Amino acid sequence: MSNAEVARHANVSFTPNHGVPTYEVAKQSTGEIFAGWSSQNKAFKYKNFPFIKFTRTPAKDEGRSVGDKFHISVAQKDMAKAFEVVGKLINSEDSPINSWKATDVSRADPRDTRISQGAQFTLYPKPDRTDGTYSPEHMGKIQALVKAIEQALQEAGISKSEHKPASDVSAPAWGYVSYRNEDRSNRVGSESQSAALKQEPFFKLIAGIAP
Repeated sequence: MSNAEVARHANVSFTPNHGVPTYEVAKQSTGEIFAGWSSQNKAFKYKNFPFIKFTRTPAKDEGRSVGDKFHISVAQKDMAKAFEVVGKLINSEDSPINSWKATDVSRADPRDTRISQGAQFTLYPKPDRTDGTYSPEHMGKIQALVKAIEQALQEAGISKSEHKPASDVSAPAWGYVSYRNEDRSNRVGSESQSAALKQEPFFKLIAGIAP
């Protein structure tokens, strides 16, 4: 697959899903359905898991995860506003994402700056083909969603985090989004890990980086 093939399918717009709950409502959710997505704050059941999990209901067909994930990092003071901005896009009917989570900052250990001051949102893209690979069409949608999120956060005046996860890598044009393949990396990060992640075909195609 080439960058040109992906780019041909990246001219996608995402109709905002205005049924997304506010951050405060989502923090109290226990599995309710909001405009086609279930919302459940896992912190009510698991003390050390302060995340609100969103799942498309019913889910679009997709394969098993191959480890790819995106984080979105914003200044903690803008968390509620950022939640509203990104939630409407991720939960769009046209979005290529079936599941994501957001940190409940009020229930996170303040010492865990990784999830309270950065990486507050996690998106889980998965292959759309039965053989565990991504099609150019699906990759184009993922690339378009990342660009739309970056643009929407910037236009909304959301401040960038100074605590992007050290385990991740970002494209030069990404101010908020970062990438990691959790099957081939760890949460700590290192220079060698960053170098390897930057060579991941998935990352290079979504970032539009020349091979």
